[in-house]
Amino acid sequence: MDVMFHAGAAIAHRRCRMRAVVTVLLLIACTGLLHAATPAGTIIKNQASASYRDAGGVVRYTTSNIVETLIQQVAAIQLTQDQSRPVVAGRQIYLPHTLTNAGNGADTFNLQVQNTASDDFDLTGLTLYEDADQNGQPDVFVPLTVTPSLAMHESFSFVVAAQVPAGTPANNTAELRVEAGSEFNNVITAANTDAVVVSDGAVIEVTKRIAATAGNSPDGPFTVTLSYRNIGNAEAVDLTLIDALPAGMEYIASTAKWSVTGDLIHSDGNSAHGDGSDPFLTYCAYSATCSGFAEADADVDSDSTNQVTAIVSTVAPGESGQLTFDVQIADGLSASAIFNTAEFEYTTNAVVSPRQTSNTVGFNVLHQPAVVLNGSASDATNGVDEPLLVLSIAQGTAVQFTDIVWNTGNDTDTFDITFDRAASTFPEGSLFRLLQPDGMTPLLDSNGNGIPDTGPVPASASYAVVLQVIPPANVSGDNAANGYEISLQATSMADVSVVDSMLNRLTTITTSAVDITNVAALPDSDATGVGAGPEVDPVTVFNVAPGATVPIVLFVNNTGASTVSLDLAASTEADFSVLTLPDGWLIEYRLDGDDASAINTGPIEAGAHQLVKALVTLPADAPPGELSLYFRAMSELTGAVDIKHEQIAVSELQQVLLELDQSGQTNAGGAYLYHHTLSNGGNAVVNDISLNVSDNVSGWNSIVYEDTNNNGTLDSSDPAVSAVGALNPGDTRTIFVKVFAPSGAAVLTSNRTTLTASWAGGASSTHNVDTTTVVEIEISIVKEQAPDFGCTGSPDSAYGVGGFAVEPGNNCVSYRLTATNAGQATAFNVEIADATPAFTEYFGTALCSHDSCTVQEPQAGGQGNVVATIPALDAGDVVMLNFSVRVE
Repeated sequence: MDVMFHAGAAIAHRRCRMRAVVTVLLLIACTGLLHAATPAGTIIKNQASASYRDAGGVVRYTTSNIVETLIQQVAAIQLTQDQSRPVVAGRQIYLPHTLTNAGNGADTFNLQVQNTASDDFDLTGLTLYEDADQNGQPDVFVPLTVTPSLAMHESFSFVVAAQVPAGTPANNTAELRVEAGSEFNNVITAANTDAVVVSDGAVIEVTKRIAATAGNSPDGPFTVTLSYRNIGNAEAVDLTLIDALPAGMEYIASTAKWSVTGDLIHSDGNSAHGDGSDPFLTYCAYSATCSGFAEADADVDSDSTNQVTAIVSTVAPGESGQLTFDVQIADGLSASAIFNTAEFEYTTNAVVSPRQTSNTVGFNVLHQPAVVLNGSASDATNGVDEPLLVLSIAQGTAVQFTDIVWNTGNDTDTFDITFDRAASTFPEGSLFRLLQPDGMTPLLDSNGNGIPDTGPVPASASYAVVLQVIPPANVSGDNAANGYEISLQATSMADVSVVDSMLNRLTTITTSAVDITNVAALPDSDATGVGAGPEVDPVTVFNVAPGATVPIVLFVNNTGASTVSLDLAASTEADFSVLTLPDGWLIEYRLDGDDASAINTGPIEAGAHQLVKALVTLPADAPPGELSLYFRAMSELTGAVDIKHEQIAVSELQQVLLELDQSGQTNAGGAYLYHHTLSNGGNAVVNDISLNVSDNVSGWNSIVYEDTNNNGTLDSSDPAVSAVGALNPGDTRTIFVKVFAPSGAAVLTSNRTTLTASWAGGASSTHNVDTTTVVEIEISIVKEQAPDFGCTGSPDSAYGVGGFAVEPGNNCVSYRLTATNAGQATAFNVEIADATPAFTEYFGTALCSHDSCTVQEPQAGGQGNVVATIPALDAGDVVMLNFSVRVE
């Protein structure tokens, strides 16, 4: 029998049209597809979110920390196949086998063969040889004891060569045990048993090959060759060759040829008299006239009309021949490996031989990746509901587009999701967020390449990606009647050349009532930078030497209908996610005719302006290059705002990876803790990384900590830091930002805390923005996890935010989400949202601790969102949601 050793895996039987595994494709068993394990080294990331309405009916959002689970490598072997073959005394015999790496990571396998002790005699010269072309014969006569390194689901074919001692009596049997063992885990082994029976009659060898072992769907024609020879001492009568093609491999009519009759094409219908004289051939293939073959009816399914049947009248000792016919690969097949094995029998000395099989030949239906990105949740046709259109949004609010990613290929695929920021017509400084289908939870990276993705999407299935765009608060109008557009792109991980994209379009945004200009005030025609900013290109470029001060004259024009007082601010980011300048830079504002520093324009009547002089001082060690500098005038009362883009010729900036932008709530005098991951996504050591945190609202304070004990929790051993040491490629550090709200902060006041990581002397930087809102209600959500080995329903350790490792197959991860109303008022319509992460399936029933809680969840074994809804959560109340996923 075929043997596969794997904890929890089923043993597949032989036939089922001989579908099995050949190369790096899906592992096929005769009962269907053996579920592919999650590749070793995969990190499963998951993050939850919550939403609720405050007493004023305003919807609020918050996100949890990220938890990670590492997938461990598991060894597994499939070894085929047990066999029994006749042989002539004094001759050599080759016994074919195929080993498949059924584990979830690369592995190398030791091979050995030995005689057993329970037979009649021992074979000699036992040697293993590679059989790369799968024809049942050695390719080169170089003995082997170990396979090359085999990737997940990759196979290796080999033969056992054995010599039968001369003079061995007929009907004596020798048995061999062929063993394979994993080098990754030497406990994992598999074995086949081969039996060799000595015969003094005819002995027929049959080998099979196909002209190609891989191709597309559809593809062909490909020629199948059945070769036979009589290595015995007597004539074989009625050698019957049977080839029942597997599903997906189709017979091509009128292509059969026999080596004895040369180029003669044999009829597919039953030819009772055969072709030729002696020997002659009776041939029938895939025809209703094939019914009634006594020999053919004895095959596995007892049906002679769904196969190729060829009966050679006689095969004399030493005689050989070939039968050929063509096949084609059907259309619409999933990527898979198709196995094909011929059967044969014959009569010798008036006795019908036992039914035997040829070597097994595999054909790989290749993965043909394809993707469609459109706006339809029901139609995978390219162009349907494209582009996605939103007519209008209010100034300062977000717009959300739901893009549907369709896997139109023939195998499960993962699609990286990117957007073309450079080609976008959304204003510079717009914030872009990729979210999961619930529109709240961030879209994460499931394959470790640093790019958010869909996770595995089965063939013909779809995945909804939500793109959220938050234009700068100063944006207005309809972009000269062109609206605002950004292109979302889906890229196949199986083939990065397979890409589709779709436009997301917003028609219009409300109008601003403030305008900052250079050179002159409005309506002077000499004014530059007229119109809503920030501009894509700088209005003015200032060449400044290190250590010097440059005066930048700004005309702040009130273009609205009422008097306004405008706060002044500067940033190096168009979206003002950072409110401090680089280290050593200074800025001071002075109103026209006043030498005192200012932070506000004072009242400006409608149609009037205020001249503001911004004195920008550079540090003496400022590196050369260019730096964009944005100036903002904004009314907290009316929301009127404009941003103007200037440029200082100083330095070029770089970036590292810092995850993620987050939001939270606290009450006045309270604090909120954010978790960030700093990682080196490059290929070189990064030294001297400094950390800087800033708040855009006066009175707020933030402190940065490093999780030095790597337990995922801020505790007394974690120091406050302003820098981290060297970060090797692939290394990560957990950084905490604790944000403190002033005790007198008004309800609904929002603060933007910017965490900036800088390196290379400050020439390179990256940042995250955490938005904290003061509310009477403060919902916090913490996500914890625990392993459940064997999926028993009971976690094997305490819940925690730290990571751990599990093996795929039959192990679970149990999640616990704890939402707390730490505020002073009731929260209404509280929703706790999570989702099954990539490489997992839902396991069991979710449990919610609140009496009024209702839960929406996927079916067991499926994927999807887990959402707990609580109508009202009183101040101080805590609700916990537990659910589990099984690691595939």
